[in-house]
Amino acid sequence: MPSKNKQFEQKFVEFIKKNQLFDDSDTVLLAVSGGIDSMVMAYLFHKAAFNFAIAHCNFSLRGKEADKDEALVRHTASEFKVPFYHITFDTLTYAKQHKISVQMAARTLRYEWFGDLYKKNCCRFIALAHHANDVARLY
Repeated sequence: MPSKNKQFEQKFVEFIKKNQLFDDSDTVLLAVSGGIDSMVMAYLFHKAAFNFAIAHCNFSLRGKEADKDEALVRHTASEFKVPFYHITFDTLTYAKQHKISVQMAARTLRYEWFGDLYKKNCCRFIALAHHANDVARLY
């Protein structure tokens, strides 16, 4: 009997194939923050041997903790031997300039950058991982 991890990995692949979310030839850009949800997503894509790249945004909001997240994500991309894209934003300044919340500023900056990466043909889809109280999306 397969382990719980193997069963979970199999269900993940079966769900993607059954719902035809992307083809084996497609590259999916994974938005990986360094949190457990996005790290599990990267692990599952790696275990499934899907084509993917990793993108990480540092919003300059948590000092050294944010830098540690970036280092973790960079290391993971290296271990998985996949392309790694990263960017650092001055989120607080952007929020003040545009008179929006820090959360909205981070979302806007992130999605604009993902759009730029998409336009540069680094991927066909963009995947975001969210926890149970969020909505998971595959673009």
